[in-house]
Amino acid sequence: MNTPPPLVVLGPTASGKSDVAMAYALTGPTDPPGRALPVRAVREPTERGRSGGSPASLSALVDALDGFPSGGAAANPSPDVATRDGSPSGSAAANPSADVATLDGSLSGRAATDRWATGSPLDGSSVGPSSAGRHGVAQVEIVAVDSMQVYRGMDIGTAKPSAADRHAVAHHCLDLADPDVDFTVVEFARCARAALTEIATRGNRPVLVAGTGLYLRSVTDPMEVPGRWPDVRAEVELRLAAEGSAVLHRQLLELDPLAASRMEPGNARRVVRALEVVLGGGRLFSSYGSGIGVHPPAPFVQVGLQWQRDRLAQRIEVRVHAMLGRGLLSEVEVLAARPSGWSRTARQALGYKELLDHLDGTIGLDEAVATIVTRTRQFAVRQERWFRRDPRVRWVSVNEDPVAEVLPILQHL
Repeated sequence: MNTPPPLVVLGPTASGKSDVAMAYALTGPTDPPGRALPVRAVREPTERGRSGGSPASLSALVDALDGFPSGGAAANPSPDVATRDGSPSGSAAANPSADVATLDGSLSGRAATDRWATGSPLDGSSVGPSSAGRHGVAQVEIVAVDSMQVYRGMDIGTAKPSAADRHAVAHHCLDLADPDVDFTVVEFARCARAALTEIATRGNRPVLVAGTGLYLRSVTDPMEVPGRWPDVRAEVELRLAAEGSAVLHRQLLELDPLAASRMEPGNARRVVRALEVVLGGGRLFSSYGSGIGVHPPAPFVQVGLQWQRDRLAQRIEVRVHAMLGRGLLSEVEVLAARPSGWSRTARQALGYKELLDHLDGTIGLDEAVATIVTRTRQFAVRQERWFRRDPRVRWVSVNEDPVAEVLPILQHL
């Protein structure tokens, strides 16, 4: 049996990449066009609630956005069935290798008009042949490529796959460390490569769901990673606080011009890291490889989800409030009470940092929530810019429903 190459589904936060990967894992890579795809129809929240009478509640928005219901809804998914054509239209049909592909992804019947535009809610009980159980969907295994989903207990704020997701499809690279550990990209790359090897031995296809660009590059383009010199870094960070990143960047320009040319003066984290290596290790930072600006051929098929920025901003705001509705503040309180504390990396996680500031009495809850929304939107822009550097990524424009619009493309890759 010829196993297809590993598939990467990437995109900014709230783009629906996890829903798309789950749908692909549950339906399989060779779904014939035109098959009936059972889905749970989601009512349009601005017009009516689930019962058809009152406006949709926050929990309804949460369910639609995350793709899986919570509470009682999880036990009784609607048996509504939608039929997709499954074939690309327009330029995607004529040129499947186009940089930005479009897909009609339309649904027929009542489900076509009742779906909300934040993703298809699919689960193992409603997708695939009736005879397909746990082993029936094991041809695809998911590898999470996220720098914060590696932390145990940080579940809601990182949008970690639910227990139902992980029961239905094997997931890897989740819950690798406690929040008091500074988990590194080197450690992640080691775990991810081990997972890919295990998946390959089973003859299955890995699907990498990527939100952290550097972590993805550590897997698709293995690199030599320099060591760490904590004392040197601490000194450089003190200078950063006193002098600013532009001054440090000028020093790096003198010590390692090539490395300095590969990063913006305002990218304090990278500048500090480069100086740590040069000053601590006595070796040029640029000598560790050609850098992230080089993209040689790699045995991965990469697909990116592209949204209009204003539409993605709306989805982000809904998701932040959804996470709070599901207990994000309580999750942060529990983690904050741990005697071991937080690592520098984990404490900077979006949502956690702001709520920790609230719990410390630095800011009010409303300000913390508004800050989470703003910073998450800014982060999504940075994510897309990072991924856009890689010409190997095939971008799919998403207008309403990421699963309906992207899944048929994946099934032909």
